[in-house]
Amino acid sequence: MKSRFALALLGCAIAASFGALAAPPQQEQLNLDTKGAAGSVDYFQFAKGTQVKVTQLNCPPAVTVSVVCKTASHARCGSWYLGLNQSTSAGPDAEMGIATLNYSGNETCRATLAVQRP
Repeated sequence: MKSRFALALLGCAIAASFGALAAPPQQEQLNLDTKGAAGSVDYFQFAKGTQVKVTQLNCPPAVTVSVVCKTASHARCGSWYLGLNQSTSAGPDAEMGIATLNYSGNETCRATLAVQRP
């Protein structure tokens, strides 16, 4: 009887640890860069209440970071153009975010975004 209880307890502990591994991190850093015409695109979990903030923007003046919100059915639920230290939050239907740099010049351009989940 004790061995069954111990095995059941061990099974629950293992299942809980796998569940914790599957959960997204509470805070994530995204790095975008573009060298000439080639730019980077980053996809991230953008569920309700998640906040995205541009924390670094090493680019020529007037460059922004584009953040697009998508629902589970891939419909657009919002889009923003963020400058340095600007942020936005995901709405109730949000599920995925797409971040890109809006820059087409020849210089190297880099941005860092902080993604904070509730």
